[in-house]
Amino acid sequence: MDINEVGIIIQTLVTVAMFATFFVYFLQFKVMKDQLQETQKASRAQNFLSVVNYLQSEHIRKARTFVLEILRFKQFIQWSDWNDEERSEASKVCSSYDVAAIVVKQGLVPKEIIVDNWGPSIRQCYSILKPFIEDAQIRNKSTEYWNDFEWLAKECGWNGETIGNNLNQ
Repeated sequence: MDINEVGIIIQTLVTVAMFATFFVYFLQFKVMKDQLQETQKASRAQNFLSVVNYLQSEHIRKARTFVLEILRFKQFIQWSDWNDEERSEASKVCSSYDVAAIVVKQGLVPKEIIVDNWGPSIRQCYSILKPFIEDAQIRNKSTEYWNDFEWLAKECGWNGETIGNNLNQ
């Protein structure tokens, strides 16, 4: 075996080793990509469970029930129309759905999950609380106050109507 044959054998072995290395890197990349996708799925599931736990917590459910069963029949034109408890329960609902909307907008929870499961409640609560929200925006000098709740209500099919005695809008 002369030096040229040894060189060709070495080059062939190096080439095979290089392709084997690239193949191993490719397999590692694929495994890492799959792991990342699974981690993202787990993260979305955890985010969803957190939102569910928040929206289904007893004090938030109680506040929604209060809005739907009590405030629906109580007119709101200005802040003083509702007492502290009424404003507190209304604020809980506004805040909870505003946070849910932010989580959806950030892509942490798929919109469809919220719309499909809480859509009717979101539409009804927003329809009842719209005058309250507008008053809070004026009082806080910010149209951004609870504005994500409105976005979510629209995503749920809210068409601009008000419900109950809040027909002054």
